[in-house]
Amino acid sequence: MAAIPSRELPRKPGTGHHGEQTAKLDAMLGRPAERVETEARTSRTLGIVILSTLAFLCAAGFVAYKVISFYAGMFSQLGKDF
Repeated sequence: MAAIPSRELPRKPGTGHHGEQTAKLDAMLGRPAERVETEARTSRTLGIVILSTLAFLCAAGFVAYKVISFYAGMFSQLGKDF
């Protein structure tokens, strides 16, 4: 039978092994967790900013289209006889 590959996460220097030796594993693993949470928060904020900007641009484009259509129709009627 083939060996099942290990699913261990790669260790970054200074995160786990040192914490095991000094009995401060919880504190050492807290730093990478904080970094991952910060990256997730930053990604979420960036996504919100991009989506809100796209929504604003779509709404502004729609309003501009309506305004231009209105005035184009109005100016096209200026030269006609009633």
